[in-house]
This record gives sequence, C-alpha cells and structure tokens, in this order.
Amino acid sequence: MLFEIIEPKYLMLNGKNAFPGVTYENFLIDVINCSHFFSEKRPIMEHYRLVEEQSNGEDDVYSSTYQLDFKLLVDTDVMRERNKNMPEVDYSQMSKGFIFTKTRKKVSNIPPNNILNDIEECKIDDLRKECYKNNTIASIIKNLKKPKNIFMYYPYEYAGV
Repeated sequence: MLFEIIEPKYLMLNGKNAFPGVTYENFLIDVINCSHFFSEKRPIMEHYRLVEEQSNGEDDVYSSTYQLDFKLLVDTDVMRERNKNMPEVDYSQMSKGFIFTKTRKKVSNIPPNNILNDIEECKIDDLRKECYKNNTIASIIKNLKKPKNIFMYYPYEYAGV
C-alpha cells in the first residue's frame, strides 16, 4: 500500500490561536498520562504534570519518579516557514463569544523537506563520523545523546492511497 503525507497548513509551538494559553505540550501530556507504557513509570495514583516555567533543555513533564522532554520532529526550515503562515487572530470580540481568524493572503513557500526521509537516508558510517545531511539531523542526534528521556512527536498524518 502506498501512503501520502497529509501536511498541516501551519505548525504552532503554542495553540493560542485555538485555545489561549495552550501549547502542543498540553495535548501531549494527555497522551503520556493515558499511555500504559508511561503509567508503569510513575506511582499508581500520580499523573504527569507540565513544568510550569522552563528554560531550554529542561524537561517538559514530570512525576515524582520519571521526567520527559518533548521534541518536535520537524525540519527547522519547515517549522519557520509554517509559523509564518499562521493566520491572524482577532480577539476583540471575544467577550461576545467570537474569535476571528484571517488566513494570510501571501503564504510562504514551504520547503519540501521531510525529516523522516532525511532520517531514512542517513548512513550509519556517516552518523559515526558525525557527517550530518543537515542541521535538523544534527539537532536530533544532539538530543538523542543527552542523558534524558525524550518523547519525539511527528505532527503529520498519513493517508493510504
């Protein structure tokens, strides 16, 4: 069966366009808290919690016995261009129950980079020599070398064709 990647129109590090004060981390923590695998890594009556104020390199969620750092698996150039395509949001009528969004007329061209293809093309010998195809692969390898628990999130859908 062949698969087609359904690309999102834009990616956002925070979900404030849809839900003020919500980030993708708020959605991923639900995945973690409902996961059988991760539930075995925390006390029975405890749930994972988001770190309220974090700096770069800190874990995103924690329990008393286990911590995780979320990482988006998205090419850095793709993320930058998709963020430019985010719609404009008007909250001026929010007290009346309306939030208006306006899609940008001039949309940035999204590079055709697909991080999974880049990973697939990596050769073990090149990785050992630290010869990386691009900065995104170098960043992934750097994160994987850190002595911490990482939850990588690939925010794309696949559809059978």
